[in-house]
Amino acid sequence: MTETSDIAALREFLECEIIPNEIMRNFANKVINQLEAERQRAENLDISETQVIAERDAAEEALSDMYEAATGQRPEWSNMFQFADAVEKVGAVRQQADDAERANRNQYRDLTAGHEVQKGLRAEIAELKAKLANPVELHNERFDYQDPDEYEQGYVRGYNASRLNSIADIEKSGFTVKGA
Repeated sequence: MTETSDIAALREFLECEIIPNEIMRNFANKVINQLEAERQRAENLDISETQVIAERDAAEEALSDMYEAATGQRPEWSNMFQFADAVEKVGAVRQQADDAERANRNQYRDLTAGHEVQKGLRAEIAELKAKLANPVELHNERFDYQDPDEYEQGYVRGYNASRLNSIADIEKSGFTVKGA
């Protein structure tokens, strides 16, 4: 028999009016009501306790899953490693991940900036190559003289001396001079 059926049997016994005394019947009725209230309270406590245990287990499982997702390992719960320790460890792992992400972002920014500098240098190199590929053409004043004998390499004066100096300076700079 269960507690519920025991209490039901007691009630049935009271209703049979076997107990002749009204005071005794009232007392027995009070005792039965108290028993019923205690049984209900115990039942509610069992339900409440079961619910608390289920909630605790669900929270522990969720925390274990979070810990595993962050660290790659399942936690080993003990009185030395508790929930607060797991949360602290996950926070440390999260901080490491944030630091690594920040470092990657900085590296990417530096790499992108370097790439932009490199593009600028490539453009400058291309421009210089184009200059080298197209020689500077200076006017040849040899043909300005009517007598070709007047113009000799060893006999240079005025504008001609300036031209030869200009050719030498241009060639020193790495450019070629057409017709020099």
